[in-house]
Amino acid sequence: MELTEDAGLLLTIENFSGKFSPFITSDDFFEAQREIPQLRLTYDNGNAACGENPVDSFKKCADYVVHAHFKDWDVINHQEEGFREMSDGRYYRPALIEEGNLDTAACWKAMKNYGYKDYVNIEYENNKYPADKAIKKVTEYLKIL
Repeated sequence: MELTEDAGLLLTIENFSGKFSPFITSDDFFEAQREIPQLRLTYDNGNAACGENPVDSFKKCADYVVHAHFKDWDVINHQEEGFREMSDGRYYRPALIEEGNLDTAACWKAMKNYGYKDYVNIEYENNKYPADKAIKKVTEYLKIL
């Protein structure tokens, strides 16, 4: 923390998906922040979904979010090729935003209602579309929300 403060930077942690990730839920973030009060959050709606409702997660942490990542997942309750198990016991496969199971619109609206005006990274971790077409499609979708 001293290094980031001396450099005039913010230290963030991303809520990160994975069966054994220590930082998925808002409670995980606040547990870390108790140890490092200056810690801020790089909020990821898709990663939050692996442990709690992404909208609720954002609302709980909104005052500490300084950067955001958006993604989507296909989510199923059984093991299948191409899906990986997450900490909630369900299985996830990357999908293009708006084509998966997450309610991206609700999360986007919650962030807008809160007044979030910082950066949002669009994450696309699949090969269904070429990257340029995927990002264009997602950008057009987010513009209408």
